[in-house]
Amino acid sequence: MKTFILLSAILFSQSVMADDAPTAPAAPAAPTTTSNSQSGERTILIQESTGKKDSPAKVFVESGTEEISGSPEAGVKPAYRTWEQKCTEWKNELERRNGKNLLVVSCGSPKRTSERIQSDMSYTYHSTGKYKIKVLGK
Repeated sequence: MKTFILLSAILFSQSVMADDAPTAPAAPAAPTTTSNSQSGERTILIQESTGKKDSPAKVFVESGTEEISGSPEAGVKPAYRTWEQKCTEWKNELERRNGKNLLVVSCGSPKRTSERIQSDMSYTYHSTGKYKIKVLGK
């Protein structure tokens, strides 16, 4: 007797799940997909739609260059260090202004110039920095 009641309860619960489950009214523009799996369960996917598809914003990549120069120094190593500092400051400023839209930033290869001031040599490093920024358009 217990087996019959338990079997009846299982069959009744399965029939309620498949046949009597409440469903939400579907909007006319909502596509409905029905799929049957091998275990006999049925899945209904209902998606809302406004009827219009929003077109994604157009994305443009803007490129640019900028001259990066260190300050004149008496030695080669100090001159290179000042160029490195200017390069780091430039990169940080671009990232601060553009955030996640900054795609590529490079200080380029530094080139050394020397200049004689009276009897002392002065060295300066300079390069052309390049960047690419993602810009959203209409």
